[in-house]
Amino acid sequence: MRKQLLLIAEGFERQSQWCDDLGSPLTAYICRQAAKHIGGNKLLADLMLEFANNMRGSAAALRFTGAIHSLVLRGKAPDLKPWYEDGNQDYTQLWPQIELLIQSHIAEFKQFVIEAPQTNEVARSAVLLAAFSEISKRIKLPISLYELGASAGLNLLFADFYYEMNGQKWGDKASGVNLSPNWLGKAIDLDFKLDIAQRFGCDLNPLDVNDPKDLLSLRAYIWPDMPGRKQRFEAAVKIGRKVGLKVDKADAAAWLKDKLQHLQARHGHVIYHTIAWQYFPDSVKTELTEMINLAGAQATKNCPLVHLAFEFDAQKGADLHFKIWDGTQAEGLEIKLGNAHPHGAEIEWLI
Repeated sequence: MRKQLLLIAEGFERQSQWCDDLGSPLTAYICRQAAKHIGGNKLLADLMLEFANNMRGSAAALRFTGAIHSLVLRGKAPDLKPWYEDGNQDYTQLWPQIELLIQSHIAEFKQFVIEAPQTNEVARSAVLLAAFSEISKRIKLPISLYELGASAGLNLLFADFYYEMNGQKWGDKASGVNLSPNWLGKAIDLDFKLDIAQRFGCDLNPLDVNDPKDLLSLRAYIWPDMPGRKQRFEAAVKIGRKVGLKVDKADAAAWLKDKLQHLQARHGHVIYHTIAWQYFPDSVKTELTEMINLAGAQATKNCPLVHLAFEFDAQKGADLHFKIWDGTQAEGLEIKLGNAHPHGAEIEWLI
């Protein structure tokens, strides 16, 4: 038990550092306090025990902080309002209130943490848009999108947002989702057009932008001291409702296998995932990789295939690259695009 508690504490400490780096001192503080008190709070220890050997991969610390925020949003934690709604930055009395909340709402905590996190961070769309500036140079066809681990599918809407990057502009400013990440490295060319013909997404537990309960779950994972994230999210939800956004409830491997059997000719097909790969079992990762490579080997100039990945990199935040098959070489061509902040706040362009 002692070893497991130490692993949980280390996981909370690690998450606190990431939260500090990502700009949420409130969430960072809660994680540090959870690390400090895990050995002396039996309810907290029991709640987190099943995640001890996989704190990072399961994003267990975020499940815990999300559970707190969920209770606040549902009006069940009025004593936390000064910090969550009023912006009080004096945290000295916050942890005692959280311990009381755990004690009085342990059943709700347990129910919340069993589900994988659903962050659906809209700002990652800036990273996607940057990637498509390069994909568009190689595919001059209408594009079909296939997002794995899509959550509510808000990043399937990236072509409907507005961007300012490296002194250039792209999209409709009236969209309500305006993204302007800090730009590092080489210049990017945003003088391109995208014809998004179809959008598909899947998730084991998809969330519906028209369902109040699902929206509450999504809002719970938006760190309360980052109002910009909340604004982007709400604006993206409006767009999703307008276009009838829907994500399929399915295992990623089974879902993609079916989609790859029905690729439309004279379309480019882009499979992508953003900070989702870590949640897939190893067997599913292997199956997906083999499946995509096999389909890529059969791609043609009139039906090219792309696998785009934006996933965690321990050294550089998150890595962005894609592999394209267009019939010229069976093994495809892999292109490293750059590195980025996991939430899309900063992009280092390498190409």
